[in-house]
Amino acid sequence: MDTLIAVLAWALWALVLLFGLGTIASRNTDGGMRFMARTQGAVLLLACITVLVLPISKFWLLAALPVAFFLPIFLMGRRAANMKSQFAALQRESEATGVPITDLLKRETERMKSGRLAGSP
Repeated sequence: MDTLIAVLAWALWALVLLFGLGTIASRNTDGGMRFMARTQGAVLLLACITVLVLPISKFWLLAALPVAFFLPIFLMGRRAANMKSQFAALQRESEATGVPITDLLKRETERMKSGRLAGSP
């Protein structure tokens, strides 16, 4: 019975490792999906390494699975809130200066493409 449990634990570890490597190597063209997949992969790989290095059961990987799936969702929510506040700031700037919002959005898009942060001159 102990051998069966050990085999199941190693099988779980191998599956989580393969899934983690697969998600970290995501080539999805959508930046948001790629960010979420790579975050999932990083959490799962970190969990695999932790379980391998520490003297704990490999079944502790089951605790990392919810974290791997909910952490990217939480981080994307924070990202969306940040974008919403940046858009609200652009709307206020548009109203204050009279510059159309589309021109301000083009300016910010160019700043993002050139690697500058959206609030820097």
